[in-house]
Amino acid sequence: MSIFRRFTYNPFEPLQQLLDKIDGCVGHIEPMFEANFIGEYDVVKDHFRAITRAEHEADEIKNKIRDGLKRSLFLPIDRWHFLEIISAADKIADRAEDLGFLLTVRHTVMPPELRDHFKELVAKVLECYNELTEAVDQFDALVESGFSGPVAEEMAQRIDHVCHLEWESDKIVYKLSQHLFQFETTIPLVDLFFIWNLSRELANFADSCERLAKQVRRTITH
Repeated sequence: MSIFRRFTYNPFEPLQQLLDKIDGCVGHIEPMFEANFIGEYDVVKDHFRAITRAEHEADEIKNKIRDGLKRSLFLPIDRWHFLEIISAADKIADRAEDLGFLLTVRHTVMPPELRDHFKELVAKVLECYNELTEAVDQFDALVESGFSGPVAEEMAQRIDHVCHLEWESDKIVYKLSQHLFQFETTIPLVDLFFIWNLSRELANFADSCERLAKQVRRTITH
């Protein structure tokens, strides 16, 4: 057992509980979009309800972590950095809920010509999230290593990859937007607006993943 385990509060165990709930939100994004593509709006709503439940449970865990994080505790990382990590993680669940809100507040038909672009974007932002979770899963090992050595180097590489995937998702959004506005004379403007907003919310989801990754990087470097 390391000195961190023996004498300090390990904040990463409740963080993992929070991330598990966030997984419960993110896991519905792809099937929710697939249901939208084929017009199964009741299924879309079911996924949204599941996301809102998981997001609420994530909020409860987040609040418990904050309430239990006494200022007098000696933590293996800066308390402020940890609170920023909690906030950034919670934002990912919020972004998943925002996507569900847009898909359920109005039944917007996705033109077949745009579906492949959206599938590519959804796959990319989820790849960004999955790479982020791989990095966060190394927190315990990082604590044991004293935030240095090969574990820290590997985590830094994963964080760099998260940032690169976020950049790739932005490129897909740009390409999708160019393609989308080619249909501005054939697609109703309200549909056009909603579809564009969906692409922006997916980009915001990837941005939130990058934000958490950067907060983790600050933990390593301070």
